[in-house]
Amino acid sequence: VYIKREQQDLDRDKVEYALARLEGDDERRFANELLIEERPLKQAAGAVGIHERSKRLRERDKLFKKIRQHVIVFASSVAPRRKPGGGGDDPR
Repeated sequence: VYIKREQQDLDRDKVEYALARLEGDDERRFANELLIEERPLKQAAGAVGIHERSKRLRERDKLFKKIRQHVIVFASSVAPRRKPGGGGDDPR
């Protein structure tokens, strides 16, 4: 149970880190509605004025791509480091 809670905290931290780095209020609001509030895509997009289906899908894909990039940066910043010349034993 403790490990699961730690993982959930880390996942929440990743999302918060990624959301903080998004550009523009509408983009952050869309991401918050979609990921934090867990609203359906149509409702989350409608909250920021995106009503066209194809545009909703494009914006969602663009948002997920940006979030993935930020999550990778976050994960690499908290990952254990290898010792220089550590003989190949990777602590990850």
